[in-house]
Amino acid sequence: MAEYKSFVSEEGFAPDAVPDITPYIDENLEKLRQSEKQNIQDQFTVDKQRGVELSNSLKQLGNLSQTAGKFFFDREMEYRDRETAKIEQERYAEYIQNPEGFVDDLFEEQVAEVQELNKATEDLGGETYLRTGNHEVAKQVRELSGWREIRTARIDLALASQYYESYLGKQLLGNKSITDQKTRGAAIETARAAFMKQFQLDKGFSDDMLGTHLYPNQMKLHAKLMKEGAALDQQQDNFIEVTEATTLFEDNLDLASLVNTLANTYDENGKLLGRGRAFDEAIDHIGKMFKAGTLSAEQLEAIKGQEMPGMNGKTYGDMKGTQFENLTQKLASEERANNEALRAQNHEEAKLLVDDFTAKMRDPNSDYQPTRKDIEELQKRYRQLSGGKESSELQAFLKDTASAATVAEANVMFENLYLAGSLSVKDVMAIPSLKVRQKWLPLATQLENAQSAATKDQHQALGELVDTTPGLSSTPDGKRGFESVMIKVELKGEFNRRLSELVSSNPTGAATPELVQQALAETRARYEQGVNNPNSIYYFDTSNPKPGFKNYRKRLGSSATPDQAAQARNRFKEATQSLQTYGVGALDRAGEILTLEDFQAMNKAIVKPGFVMPGLIKAVANETGLLPLEVIRRQRKALIKETGVDLPALPIPPSLQSVENKLTPTAQALLYKFSSVDRSRRGLSQIREFDPSIVPNGYGPKIQESATKYNIPVGILTGLIEQESAFKPRAISSAGAMGLAQFMPGTAKQMDVDPYNPDSAIDGAGKYLRHLMDTYGFDLKTAIYAYNAGPGTIQKYGIGATEENKNYYPNIIRHASKYGYGVEALNDPAIMRPLFGSS
Repeated sequence: MAEYKSFVSEEGFAPDAVPDITPYIDENLEKLRQSEKQNIQDQFTVDKQRGVELSNSLKQLGNLSQTAGKFFFDREMEYRDRETAKIEQERYAEYIQNPEGFVDDLFEEQVAEVQELNKATEDLGGETYLRTGNHEVAKQVRELSGWREIRTARIDLALASQYYESYLGKQLLGNKSITDQKTRGAAIETARAAFMKQFQLDKGFSDDMLGTHLYPNQMKLHAKLMKEGAALDQQQDNFIEVTEATTLFEDNLDLASLVNTLANTYDENGKLLGRGRAFDEAIDHIGKMFKAGTLSAEQLEAIKGQEMPGMNGKTYGDMKGTQFENLTQKLASEERANNEALRAQNHEEAKLLVDDFTAKMRDPNSDYQPTRKDIEELQKRYRQLSGGKESSELQAFLKDTASAATVAEANVMFENLYLAGSLSVKDVMAIPSLKVRQKWLPLATQLENAQSAATKDQHQALGELVDTTPGLSSTPDGKRGFESVMIKVELKGEFNRRLSELVSSNPTGAATPELVQQALAETRARYEQGVNNPNSIYYFDTSNPKPGFKNYRKRLGSSATPDQAAQARNRFKEATQSLQTYGVGALDRAGEILTLEDFQAMNKAIVKPGFVMPGLIKAVANETGLLPLEVIRRQRKALIKETGVDLPALPIPPSLQSVENKLTPTAQALLYKFSSVDRSRRGLSQIREFDPSIVPNGYGPKIQESATKYNIPVGILTGLIEQESAFKPRAISSAGAMGLAQFMPGTAKQMDVDPYNPDSAIDGAGKYLRHLMDTYGFDLKTAIYAYNAGPGTIQKYGIGATEENKNYYPNIIRHASKYGYGVEALNDPAIMRPLFGSS
């Protein structure tokens, strides 16, 4: 047995030396408690955050539910509206299918019973009030029958039925989609449905009530509108068919085809025309064509010689000779009456013309001082009106006032020339008047001194200033475009004006070198500032792909805006529709063609030089067969009647006076009803002498003066200017020719012409024609060809080397026929050959 050994002694174990571990246990327990507490706090924080998130989620869910609820509510309302409209449409369709069966047979009896019951309850209510003295109780007794609701519904539907007629008319009036009965019916049904919904007539009324008090009136109104629409469609279709038939007849003169087509059209009462009345209408149209000059006597005879269908080879002349004879007599009678009325009117106008002039001349309080030219024009007008006679009173005034008139005219002319810096000593000395020379000769001398050789150097310097503008492009040969050429002209004019002002304010009246340099410096400064100023005429725009003088280019290219063009097209469309609806009676309806503002503006513009009759008025005159002035007069009368505004009588511009007084009705119709270029020329060619008022833009007097000065036929000179520029003073050709007379810069400089000044350009045209005749020995005809091609080209290649040059002289002669050159033009071979197809 092993020996027991005590480890206590070996290990040194002593019970009384065991350490106290309680503090360690307490510390660990405290840590455990703190850890548990932290866990609880952390869990609380987490739970709290989850609660917030859950709350937000619930809130968002609530918002979503609200949005979804609104969405579903709106959809429900839309669905109900659609279903209500559908039910109302179905209800109305049922009524249309069976109006009698839609209303209960006993409905009226039931209403009558309620009405009878109402009488009894009224009596009972009165008795109740007498016994109780309580008004409210008596009122309730009286309303027991239900009659008040029936009566209110009947009143509401009666009012709705009355208002529906005006409502429907307004809805259809502006509907552009209505083109036929089908679209008209659809538009009526759409408007009816909108009316029912707008006034909630699809709710709260029984079928019996609607079928008795609303639907019948609606159906009657619909039937009436459909009938009127059908009549209007028939009239429009009829108008188009008649217009097409008469237009085709004017082209082929096939009388049988015209009568056959017209026979199947309708009159204003909707009755078929038939062949008898169709022939009468055809004869009436032939008469209109004859009066308008679109049908000759030979063509009329040819129509009479056409075979009449179904008459075994007999002609219209054989079968309808009486009608054609009546037409001939009617045309002759109208022509005689027109001529007689015209002579009487001219005689009276001539007398009033002289009486008015004499009264003004003899009035001691009048400051009226006519020039010699004024009196000569008045005498010329008197001769035109009186058949060639002259007024002795005017002749006497012409002799007595010649000197004073000349002085007055010279003073006005010289003042304008001086302000423009163009007054010369030669101009002043041409007037044999001491007063005129004393007043204007010193000023003319000052200007000529200012415009010496030194001034020309300044002009050259200004030209170089423009040429060196940064960004200004040029061709390989160094030439600049027309914009820079005209800017130079503008700049030189600016220099002349400034120098003229400086000289006139100088005490010595001399153009000193200092004044010349000052004018040059001021002009240079104005240009240099203007080049960068977007508001200046000299502004040079380098931002565009094509640099240039932007504002000057705008001035040249100014024209109607797209909006104005669209507005004009709409006005034309509205006027055409009005004529289709009301015929010529549209002219007697205020505002159908001209508004009050249109008339007031025209009243101011019509007396100004260059007035052109608006295209809308021309179109209406063409459509109605009336003269443009008559269209305006009738619209004026309608406007006065409609608005109560006392519009002044329309003044007649000189050009229209000449047309009305000098041309026959046939010729006037050529101008207005059939206003093509050739027919207008035929009409105006009847005027046998030049009339300045006919020339556009008031250029007539200046052209007449230049033609006399250079011994050129005035009609030729006018025709040349029309051919060159169509009377546009700032016209520019692709080759660089400028102004009314289309001068090239070199020729303008050679002839000392300002091409953009109308007076200078007109005078230059006459001067250049005379120069071509005197210098090269050309006759007038050859000189005209040389005006187009240049004298060197004519000498080298002859006349007509190009197609343009070949047609140049004939074109001018055609234009000249309108300006008192009619007889000569019609006898000129250059005009006759093209008419007969000769080369």
